[in-house]
Amino acid sequence: MRAFVFRHRRRKTEAHLAVVVKRDDKLVRIRGKCIEISRSGMLAIVDAVPSADVEVVLELIVPATGNIVRLPAVANPRRDDQCAFRFLPTNEEEQHMIDSELRLL
Repeated sequence: MRAFVFRHRRRKTEAHLAVVVKRDDKLVRIRGKCIEISRSGMLAIVDAVPSADVEVVLELIVPATGNIVRLPAVANPRRDDQCAFRFLPTNEEEQHMIDSELRLL
């Protein structure tokens, strides 16, 4: 497994999020808090760290608007309670919407 490296400028934030992961054919929500975010991924403190290379959906609450942004990502565990998430490619229209929401953090 190759370690995830942020490829864009990171910003510190304290946005709440839910990590939605599929376990035993059920969707499980793991609570967390984003502590750094960039255009390509985020670092978060989570209640339970997902396994490496697991595809998840991040539900990020944008404090300024209350909007929930859903971002497909791959988990890369760091420490006991930290996990880096690499955003999966989206189409250009979705990326523009994500970029505009993330500017509000």
